[in-house]
Amino acid sequence: MTAALRESAEEAGVPEDGIDLRHTAVLDLGFWTYTTVVGRASRPFAPVVADRESLALAWVPVADVPDLPLHPGFGASWPALRATLDRTPHVVVDAANVVGSVPDGWWKDRAGAASRLVARVSALAASGVDAAALDLPSATWWPRWTVVLEGGGPGCDPGRRRRRHPSRSPRGDRRAGTGRRGRRDRRRRADRRRGRGRPGRRRDRGPRPP
Repeated sequence: MTAALRESAEEAGVPEDGIDLRHTAVLDLGFWTYTTVVGRASRPFAPVVADRESLALAWVPVADVPDLPLHPGFGASWPALRATLDRTPHVVVDAANVVGSVPDGWWKDRAGAASRLVARVSALAASGVDAAALDLPSATWWPRWTVVLEGGGPGCDPGRRRRRHPSRSPRGDRRAGTGRRGRRDRRRRADRRRGRGRPGRRRDRGPRPP
């Protein structure tokens, strides 16, 4: 990956921050492998012929690629590569559910637990995800990521997008729970509103008017 980005910069003037990685495809012949790196331009830039390996460089519409005199190996792999260009996987992580699924004491420091989760997601965003884990072809993918945090999630933004789930409590307390404890708390509050919150307490409003 590093070598591909370095050579694209050296041979075509591709800026380091000009490409968003999408996925890689690997041709494995047993004794030799070749990795094709697929990316998308994150901003406009002009390609530059920087060495003798290229006679000309230009942006070409995707639909025109099959009509070009392609290298035989690239021409053979182009249909499979073309089929992946319209795919943009997006992974949404519900921080409350993921953190709450592991009883490691997260309830003692919710913000810290969320920060650790976001750090792990950031590492995955940088290294990529195995295609099999996403049920996608090719070898490795770099999907878009969104981590949904409870409330404002202070201190939990490592550079990735942060969203507050609309169904969560702003304070992030047990009222936002969907598990057994959350349902029990909601029933208790409903009982109190109906006058059944305390043993022996009874409300008698008298007979209803006809």
